[in-house]
Amino acid sequence: MAESFGLMFELFEEVLADDLEQQQVLLGADDEAVLFLLAAGQLVRKEHVRTKNFYEITVPSYIPEDFRSHFRMSRHTVTVLEHLLSVHGDLPQYTGDRGRPPVELRKQILITLWILGNPECLRSVADRFDVCRATAYRVYRRVCKAIVRNLMDEFIKFPTGLKAQAVMEAFEEKKRVFRVFWGLLMAPTYQSKHHITIMNNT
Repeated sequence: MAESFGLMFELFEEVLADDLEQQQVLLGADDEAVLFLLAAGQLVRKEHVRTKNFYEITVPSYIPEDFRSHFRMSRHTVTVLEHLLSVHGDLPQYTGDRGRPPVELRKQILITLWILGNPECLRSVADRFDVCRATAYRVYRRVCKAIVRNLMDEFIKFPTGLKAQAVMEAFEEKKRVFRVFWGLLMAPTYQSKHHITIMNNT
């Protein structure tokens, strides 16, 4: 028994020394092996180097135009969104019980807005906000689900009755104006091609 644990310990030590991520190692491991690794002290949380103080220092120092260009809404709108989401309680709040505290609500909202509003990969967003990729992804999904579940019906309303008819007529009018504009824009090109064809036929 002791010999098999010794061999298992050497095997896991060799695998972990290859710089593989611990999640990949644990993917195929059974419960006893995981418990053994925990007991042997092999599963140690790695502290990765990330951008520090972006959320704490840089974001508050943005001028309103820069804030809006990065997050696609004003600070006031973010504050309103934060209040609306905190009322519903779908997003975790820190209770001080144990473990790492969850990401604060405003930071969760800003991470989500940054992902939605910028063509940046998840890795760089996570680095920018000093969270791991898995946390950034969970935050993004959680905030989007909370918005859809609690706020969508309140803010996205499809018109009905007379209002729907008025909206449809407004779209039809815009479509007619666009056709007229497009016709005026393309008329000289069409006429010159058509005229050349007629001249060549005679």
